[in-house]
Amino acid sequence: LGSFLHEDVDAVGYTLGTFLAEADISLRHRALAALADLGSQAAPHALEISVFLNDADVAVRTAAVVTLGALGTEAASPCASSMAVLLRDEDPMARAAAVKALGCLGHVSLSHKDRMAELLRDQEEDVRYAAAVGLSSIGYSAAESVVAQLQGATPGTLDAAAQALGQMGADVMADVLRLIQ
Repeated sequence: LGSFLHEDVDAVGYTLGTFLAEADISLRHRALAALADLGSQAAPHALEISVFLNDADVAVRTAAVVTLGALGTEAASPCASSMAVLLRDEDPMARAAAVKALGCLGHVSLSHKDRMAELLRDQEEDVRYAAAVGLSSIGYSAAESVVAQLQGATPGTLDAAAQALGQMGADVMADVLRLIQ
């Protein structure tokens, strides 16, 4: 499916209309994955893709949020609040995908940075790591939210926070030291 779409980008509409409407979960999941592979070329379909953030199947919800993150900031920004709902999903795979995808949106995700930073305290290591990646993608503007998670943090949270801050770069460290004191 992915190679077919790369040959004819106009087929995206056909894919959305046909494969995403299927009852078969694996077809919906694969169609979303193919759209993610297209990246910004699938941008005109962002709102249609966002419908699948509410799918009953976690793999489809996860694929939808990953796809939106791959579309680019301009295309996915109207969907940021819907994407952020998955930060509270019961499934760790969905939470991890959501925090990373929101990170891909950069400054658009600033209104969700505190909730994203809370995931540094998640029980699941994969979610904590994804939060570090997502927050570091936002950059300096998320540093204060990361530091706020340090008080009474577990070793896993401290490790994830250190990863996030370290990936933000050396320029952030002086301000981080000021915030900690």
